[in-house]
Amino acid sequence: MTWQTEEELKQLLISFIQYESISGTGGEVALAEYMYHLLKGRTYFQKHPEHVKLHQMKDGRYVVTALVQKSAAKKTVLLLSHFDVVDTADYGEFKQLACRPLELMDSLAAKKELLPDRAKQDLESGEWLFGRGSMDMKAGLAVQFSMLERAMNGEFDGNLLLVSVPDEEVNSQGMIEAVPALKAWEKEFDLEFTACLNCEPMFEKYPGDSKLYVYSGSIGKALAGFFCKGIETHVGEPFSGLNANLMVSEINRLLELHVGYCEEVDGEVRLRRSI
Repeated sequence: MTWQTEEELKQLLISFIQYESISGTGGEVALAEYMYHLLKGRTYFQKHPEHVKLHQMKDGRYVVTALVQKSAAKKTVLLLSHFDVVDTADYGEFKQLACRPLELMDSLAAKKELLPDRAKQDLESGEWLFGRGSMDMKAGLAVQFSMLERAMNGEFDGNLLLVSVPDEEVNSQGMIEAVPALKAWEKEFDLEFTACLNCEPMFEKYPGDSKLYVYSGSIGKALAGFFCKGIETHVGEPFSGLNANLMVSEINRLLELHVGYCEEVDGEVRLRRSI
């Protein structure tokens, strides 16, 4: 087994981070292909090549799925993840190192004065790995590869089906196009989906919170849109036209951090933000 120890998982995670899989770029395709070939090379999938698949999306990107099945078992746990990341522009002068964790951390260590106190403490502790996507959510993806490996070794009473998608950070197109693939798996292998484990990161409830959380249930993703059409006019007659940007700004002003759009479930309050 090669994805079980802390060091093995760290190396697997670094290999994922080194693919700059920014949403909507070729990096997403490259990482999907890398994941596929990693899995395809394992003994289990060499014996069952039909159990690992690349599903091409309409735009040429891929959803990666891999099933580890225990004899004729039907009950199946879905391991859900996304492998795309947001852009690296916010890394500033460290942008070119954003997907090279070890080099990035060396560079940050040389300029620690640029870091917030909390980030500086984490860097100095040696317990954290910096880099775009290290938390959201390539660490979770590495854990799921480890779980798949244990299932290959017979350490799970049932089936595991990995479903890893692109485009989570933008329009959720990866998950939307993964649904037919899940239906196909269900039908072809007579599977019964009993649970879904999403290894997204957990977050502090307040600064310094040391508790570890497991979130249950599900959450929707409403992608509301507003179409604002302006009316052209000449610079000398500004009041004869209408600025679409002004309308968008007013919508944002009305929605941003508005407590009227909070929802509360089981004591957990979530505030929607306009973007």
